[in-house]
Amino acid sequence: MEVRELVRRVLPGRSRLQRADEHKIVFAEYAAGLAAAGLSSTYRPRPWPVERAVAEAYERLVYVYKAVEAIAGNAARLPFVMKDGEDVVEDHPLYRILNKQANPIETGRQFRKRLAAQVLLSKRGAFVEVTRSRGGDVVRMDLLPPGRTFPVPGTGQDLISHYEVIRADGSRQPIPVENVRWFREPHPVDPFSGVTPLEAAGLSVELDFFSRLYNVAFLKNDARPGGVLAINGEMDPDDMDRIESKFGKGAAEAGKMTVIAGDVSYVDLATRPRDMAYETTSQTAKTEILTAFGVPESVIGYAAERTYSNADAELYAFWTITMPVMLDLLATGFDDDSSDDLLPGFDVSGVEVLQRAEKARREEARSEYDMGLITIDEYREVAGRDPIDMPRTRALWLPSGKTLVATSEADQKTLDEEAAAKVPPALQDNMAQPGDQPPGQEDAQGAGSPPDQPAEPDQPATPPQPPARKDHPARAGTARPVLRLVRPTETKQAGDRESQPDLQHRDKVEATLAAVLTATAVRLIERTASRLASPKARKGTRHWVAEYPVDTRVGTKALDAGTVVDAGRWQEEAEQAAHPVIQAAAAVAAAGLVEDLAPGVDVPLVLGPVVAGVVGMVGSAAAEQAERLRRLVVTADQAGASIDDIVQAVRDQKGALPGWADRLAVQAATAVIGGARDVAAQALAATGLVVDKEWRSRRDEQVRLTHRAADGQSQPVGEFFHVGTALLRYPGDPAGPPGEVYNCRCWAAHRCRVSGRFVAPPEGMVTRFTRADREAAAAA
Repeated sequence: MEVRELVRRVLPGRSRLQRADEHKIVFAEYAAGLAAAGLSSTYRPRPWPVERAVAEAYERLVYVYKAVEAIAGNAARLPFVMKDGEDVVEDHPLYRILNKQANPIETGRQFRKRLAAQVLLSKRGAFVEVTRSRGGDVVRMDLLPPGRTFPVPGTGQDLISHYEVIRADGSRQPIPVENVRWFREPHPVDPFSGVTPLEAAGLSVELDFFSRLYNVAFLKNDARPGGVLAINGEMDPDDMDRIESKFGKGAAEAGKMTVIAGDVSYVDLATRPRDMAYETTSQTAKTEILTAFGVPESVIGYAAERTYSNADAELYAFWTITMPVMLDLLATGFDDDSSDDLLPGFDVSGVEVLQRAEKARREEARSEYDMGLITIDEYREVAGRDPIDMPRTRALWLPSGKTLVATSEADQKTLDEEAAAKVPPALQDNMAQPGDQPPGQEDAQGAGSPPDQPAEPDQPATPPQPPARKDHPARAGTARPVLRLVRPTETKQAGDRESQPDLQHRDKVEATLAAVLTATAVRLIERTASRLASPKARKGTRHWVAEYPVDTRVGTKALDAGTVVDAGRWQEEAEQAAHPVIQAAAAVAAAGLVEDLAPGVDVPLVLGPVVAGVVGMVGSAAAEQAERLRRLVVTADQAGASIDDIVQAVRDQKGALPGWADRLAVQAATAVIGGARDVAAQALAATGLVVDKEWRSRRDEQVRLTHRAADGQSQPVGEFFHVGTALLRYPGDPAGPPGEVYNCRCWAAHRCRVSGRFVAPPEGMVTRFTRADREAAAAA
């Protein structure tokens, strides 16, 4: 249509084309003119039947294709399962059809992919014809053509009378309702229709197509030349062809100048800013299309301008928002073909992103177990495993040394019986029961010391045991048992009898301690290496690897070695690991001495201070190792070593751990056995028996000179051994100087006599302690 004619029809009464600066067209008048010309400014979207959806969207627009492929492809990839509770039923016909072979030309996964794609593209929905055997079992499934299948409304209470399929020859084939499964996203007002994403994103689909079409036309030279050159005067065809040949045409010459006949003039038709709106239009249309389908851009394979965390969050949103709706729609559509007690669904256990919530729950439950808040059985239930249902797995394990706390009285009784079974036979009859009175508080007629018998000044009284609380079943009956040897009413007179420790037992204690300390130290060093390599330790230091051109996490501060190597934590974990071994060794050593020297004598043995002293010595040694490791980290960091080199240097320290653990185990074993026997000897001396002790060395090449000189030295119980210039209560005394205690393998032999005492040390003996010092040390 001529421009003048269009203007005349749009603007009646305007006989001539006026200049733009002479008259301004009002928009309301313009809209009225369009309506008078039969042109409407109101957009009425065209419907999207499945044929148009496939031809103009799925097969023509990349974003629609990728969105449908993402949803339908992932739905087909997941295994279809039939569950009876938590058990998967694999012999169900529906399970075989949807996973193996749906019909002669389609596998189960191909069938399910086409089904999901039709639900996304067909406004009417997808129709599945079910074929059954004479016995009523499903034997095959076929997808009916969605564009030629119609539900026929029924009468009365039957909403659908039957389904009709229009064949290629135009005839109609009726199919009973019970043989068709209708899958669709329900329409809010029309029960015989569905809803597809293209209904909401249809305008965006058309806009994206036309913007691309415009861009293609723009690239073709004649659609939009870069400029026009007009030549004055008439030219014969040969001259015109010769001049035009100087200028190129076609897509390869897009944007170049074009020559036409006329006055010599030039008009610049270069791209204007509004021509660049294609990029914005295409980006907006893409966002709207993908939003309608619920598929993030990174899921369809384009993750540019996204960090790993953003792409990961988009993937999680896709599997937790978009896919559950489609999977539930497909699974519930087969309810009529499954048994009443079976639940159809899809197995999503192979989707890694969906397992993170489950992993987070297990991690939380594991941390609660480590803090003693839940039992092993409760954790196993969270982890999806069957409970073990034993007293020890129903009990709470407190974090300090993994103390066992029962959660019922029956479990506490069972645990007490298990603990009693682990006590050596020589001590089983001597363990105080929860109802027994502490030593020194028995009835006067009982088998105990008379209440008016004073205790020795240097023998600490046994602290009374607090009664078990009655308000909490977990604390009932958990009072700490007291080691107590029963003495008959008649005191047995012992002749000259010597007791020395079982060296095989001592060697076992030493080997056990060495293994426990080595394993603990290796674990702590690995933890230190992991902390050094963690982002938290590297953040703000030169060891942070920049991920962006300007990364503020790169800094100049030094590594926080005090946090990476926590000396307090090293000490605590070493003490917790060594405490059970040291406590058991002390009990066996003390009981063995009493049984050797005065069998049947009733004496309370307070071994707590000895055990605490040796355990503290082990913890201090571990803290020294941590401090040495901390200095190593600081020195390497200041020297400019890389984080990998520092981590490797830390791990290299594991080679020296066995030697350190062996030496510390020798010192601890000597100290705990010597200290426990010394406590037992003093307890026997408090009953009136005379007990002497004698220093014994191993008498080999490794014995130091001062200990070799002390070999055979005898002292009354309560006095000190004179070893070099030091005074030691027993070999390995933690209160002694390191030069006389470190790596000591000696022991003390004890002798019980009817009467007699050793004389005081000779006058003039060189010692660092005065008599008052010795008396104060003995009282302590």
